[in-house]
Amino acid sequence: MGKSAAQTIKDLSGQVVSFYGGDASKLWDSDKIEVIKGRLLGIYGVGEGISSMTLNILLREGKIKLDPPEYAKLDVKPDIHVQRVFYRTGLADKQEKGAAILAAREVHPRYPGKLDSPAWKIGQEYCFAECPNCQPCPLTGPCLRRY
Repeated sequence: MGKSAAQTIKDLSGQVVSFYGGDASKLWDSDKIEVIKGRLLGIYGVGEGISSMTLNILLREGKIKLDPPEYAKLDVKPDIHVQRVFYRTGLADKQEKGAAILAAREVHPRYPGKLDSPAWKIGQEYCFAECPNCQPCPLTGPCLRRY
């Protein structure tokens, strides 16, 4: 484990004890994305991408409940896999973080983050940086196959 990861764990643990009485679930005990995201961003080493990924996982796992307008505030975590899939399929015009976020917001404005997990999975299982496995990919039909 790197020094940065250790610092994140130390900071998170300290906050859970100091601010939440030892109950980590109190970090996400709000129904407002801005509140939860603010808490997550207050942890050393947690940025926009990790906070978006965490929020999407919490929602998918049923740990947070949101009113429908809040879903629109959840972005994808634009890691290299999501960027690559969005670019190659033609959803994004560039293979970069900002382009992936904007593409997700355009394609699924009511809940952009819903595209995160499927795009990441496709990037991991089919859309490799080198020698992508296009034939069995579920997006093979509509994909532009930009390389």
